[in-house]
Parts: sequence; C-alpha cells; structure tokens
Amino acid sequence: MLRTLQPEEEKLYAGVDDFGNFVYITRNQTTGEINTQKVAGATGGKRYAPGGEAMDGGDVLADLKLGAAQKNDLVEIQTLNSQIAELERYAADGILEGIGGAGLGSLKQAMFKLFGTGSEEGAQVRTIIGNIKGQIAKLRGGTSFTANEEKLLDTYVPGINEHTASVLAKLKSLKAFLKAKENALIIVGGGKTQKAEDPLGIR
Repeated sequence: MLRTLQPEEEKLYAGVDDFGNFVYITRNQTTGEINTQKVAGATGGKRYAPGGEAMDGGDVLADLKLGAAQKNDLVEIQTLNSQIAELERYAADGILEGIGGAGLGSLKQAMFKLFGTGSEEGAQVRTIIGNIKGQIAKLRGGTSFTANEEKLLDTYVPGINEHTASVLAKLKSLKAFLKAKENALIIVGGGKTQKAEDPLGIR
C-alpha cells in the first residue's frame, strides 16, 4: 500500500492482516497518538529467499506468516523502539530534561503538574519513560509482574528518578530484549535469525 506520511507522522507498521487487508499504522511524533488505517484488497504476500529475506527488498517482518496477536506484538515492539529512539534524540546533547536522581524527576513532575514550571520537553521525556513499562506488560500478555520480576525490570527499564547516563544505559539493554522478541516472531513466521537473550520474559 502506497501512502504519503504527513508532517510529524512516523510509520510504525505496514503489512497485510489475516483477512487480506492492507494495514498501515502511524504515530504522531508530537502528540504520541497512534492511528491505524485498513484498506481491503491486498494481494498475495511477498516471496522469500532462504533465511527469510524478502526477494523484493520489502519489510520482512511485515510480511511473515503471523497471527493477529503476534502482529500486535510486533506493533508494540516498533512503538517501543520508536519511543526509545525519541528519548535518544532528546539526549543528543547528553542531557534528558525533566528527570534526575534522588527523586528529582518526581519533584519536577509535581512542579510541572501543580505550577506549570519546567519545560514541555521535560514533560514529554517523563511521559515516554512512563509508557515503556506498560508496553512491556502488553508484550507479556498484559500479565502483572511478580516482586522478583519487578526488581529485574527496574534494572533494565529506566525511571524518571535517574541520571541521563543511567537511562541511556538501560535503553541499550532494553533494545536487546526487544530484538529477542522480534527474533522470536521472525522464527515463528518462517524466517531464520540468531537467538538472543530474553531476561524480561517477553519472548
């Protein structure tokens, strides 16, 4: 499906669902709103060379043989990767606004909420960080975390009461976990890929 992205619009997913519809999912980079567009009339899927590579150079993940739940997981992964990339862009100068160790992030959040002090960028950074943990829960099927899983999660998922260096280090590890989930989807869909560790249980 050919589609022109609008200003501040980012593609998260493009592919064909189980009912022969083109599916196109985008995210507004300013508001964070996610929109899904479906168009009937998709033709057959792409053909693959050995190893799962699309022969026409298309998006391999979008065209693998996956069920609706697995495709939804793929969308969650792409959304998380998009948010991680956005945090990394905010940290291009070495500093993430709106967060800080020793409870500073919570203080800045309260000051913004009660008095409107602080930057919009800082508020956006805190929102993105807050969304990440919830999206990981979705990848686990919406199940809650045990006490031990919470402790493990805190070692890999950033919080607002941390220094920028700590947040960026955790994002690097989190990207590896998301790759593990993505690899699992490729294998299930008929592709081949290298194995990766998955300590968060999101496989």
